[in-house]
Amino acid sequence: MQTYGKEQNIKIAFLDMLNKGQDPFFILQKLAELLEESSGEKHFAKKVQDIIETVYGIALEEKVVLETSLERLQNRYNKMEQALSELADDAEKKRLQFALTQQKKYLQLLQGKLLPKDEK
Repeated sequence: MQTYGKEQNIKIAFLDMLNKGQDPFFILQKLAELLEESSGEKHFAKKVQDIIETVYGIALEEKVVLETSLERLQNRYNKMEQALSELADDAEKKRLQFALTQQKKYLQLLQGKLLPKDEK
């Protein structure tokens, strides 16, 4: 994608995503990734992702953000469960079980946010 300068390539990618009708939150995340790459600022895209999940997911209950967050969290939870079954050390198991408990609470929070208003 390095046909033009960095800024021009970001603008081209942005217009392309808009013209394709992609989800606005997807566009924001991709722009953050492109800006992180072009600026060299580590973790910028992760910071943007966290803000989107907190503000638009938890606070404003945007369904697409909640669903994406829930899917990502569920995948992480499943990996942690798999890792727990493979651990032999009791101290590591205990730490991982604590992390799983916290992840489960957050999963339940997100699932609750996705319930219709009359079921909450």
